[in-house]
Amino acid sequence: MAAVLQNLVGKAEDQTQLLVCDGAWTEEDTFAVNLRWAETCLTKKLVFHFDCDGVTVEDTNNSAFSQKWGRPGCDCGKIE
Repeated sequence: MAAVLQNLVGKAEDQTQLLVCDGAWTEEDTFAVNLRWAETCLTKKLVFHFDCDGVTVEDTNNSAFSQKWGRPGCDCGKIE
């Protein structure tokens, strides 16, 4: 009988997905983070642009659902 491997942390009802992350300063005032869900094709990129007024966050992903429901591929917001 083959072993069954499951992506579980804790109990089955508390199931979580494995997430692979990396980030780097791409410019003096810009930090980019890449998020990849293991065992899926889903990715998300967060780009933080810092200035004297606060930080602006760009949020992009490769999910087909964000386009289907009228949400643009890039959601930008200003945090102060």
